Amino acid sequence: MLYTIVVAIIVLIGVAAISWVGMILYAVFSALFEKDHDVKVTVAGSRKQAVAPRPQRIDYGNGMRLGRYTAGAYGDALTLAAGGRSEMFCRLVIAYADAKEDVTSRIIDVMAFSTAATPDGEVVPYNLEAFCELRKAKRNFRADRILECAIANTGEGVSDLMSVLLSAPQTVAFERKTAILHTVDLPPVILEYQFRAPTFKRVTVKPEVIGYSEESNGDHRNWTLLFVDGMMEGKTERQRFKAERIQQVWIADHEAGIDDMSRFFLADVIPRENA
Repeated sequence: MLYTIVVAIIVLIGVAAISWVGMILYAVFSALFEKDHDVKVTVAGSRKQAVAPRPQRIDYGNGMRLGRYTAGAYGDALTLAAGGRSEMFCRLVIAYADAKEDVTSRIIDVMAFSTAATPDGEVVPYNLEAFCELRKAKRNFRADRILECAIANTGEGVSDLMSVLLSAPQTVAFERKTAILHTVDLPPVILEYQFRAPTFKRVTVKPEVIGYSEESNGDHRNWTLLFVDGMMEGKTERQRFKAERIQQVWIADHEAGIDDMSRFFLADVIPRENA
């Protein structure tokens, strides 16, 4: 009898202990679940309230604004599109707003550019690869961040940047230099040309295209004639005449020679104030 009573008491104590442990575990897991649930609700609510800020058009003064040369679109509103040019030369003066919104005046020699499309589908200039005289190095310039633009050699204001870039002269590699090509309308000339050293031969040529280079030397701009492409009398294909091998030039049917060969061929290229 006594044994039975002891066993019953032990069983009751065990059942009570198990019940208390179960209640404690339930309370702990319930608290953890509620905490995790609250966190998830809070995060979800934050995501719903997050709204990307719209880009604000900055007033740079004097009517200058982003997107002036990209049909009013700028930033993420532009999407890359096929088009553009390479191996070109276009010298521009620009007022440029960089990513920090600092505005500086730059003189750039554009060598290539890509295009983008506006939300309306208009194709506009996008990235300009150019040599920057301010930094003395190649840089990339976003067309939508150009606030003002003018032709460097003439000062003429640019209203249609795409047209200016598309009509810019082509360039070619010439004896480790970059030659700018320019079509000329000149009368036939007589060249005293060295085909083979050491003798020179006089030939009649109708100039069609010239190749030249230009670079800054301090505050001065230098233009150098590199070659003349034209039809030589007696030939059926265009010939190239290197400037360094031309000793003398005459206009056909004129006895007097041309004193400054470079200025004669580059008359349409060199600005009048530099001529």
